Amino acid sequence: MATKRKTAKDYRKELDDIKQQKIALENRISTRAKELCKKYPEIWVTLGSNCNANKTADFIKVEKLHVVTALSLIEVIEKELANQHPHKQAEIEFIDRDCISKNSPDGKCHYKDDSKYCYHCGLNQNYF
Repeated sequence: MATKRKTAKDYRKELDDIKQQKIALENRISTRAKELCKKYPEIWVTLGSNCNANKTADFIKVEKLHVVTALSLIEVIEKELANQHPHKQAEIEFIDRDCISKNSPDGKCHYKDDSKYCYHCGLNQNYF
C-alpha cells in the first residue's frame, strides 16, 4: 500500500492547529496565574533583576499576562506556598541491599533486565 505524501494544504492545516493549541495553552497559563494572584494577593513577587517587588494583587488588573511573566508568577507563588506549608514531603532514600548469597561478587543484590528477583539469592526487590 502506497503512503500519501502531505501537500502544502496538509502542512498549512497542521501548522494552524499547532498555532491554535499554542494560543489555548498561553491562555490557560495566563488564567492560572491570575487565579493564583487572586487567591494569594499578599505574596510579594520580584520578576527580573531590575524590577521592583510587587504584591501578586497588582497583577490581577493586567488584561493579559505575557506567558513568561505568567509562568514566573506561578513558579514564585508555588515556591512561596511550599515554603509556608508546615509539612514537608519526606524524601525516600533508596539503598542497595546486601545479598544473602555468598555468590554475589560485591555483596549486593543484582537483577536481570525486568526480573524482580536477585539472581544470586532470589530476594524480591520489592520485599523491603
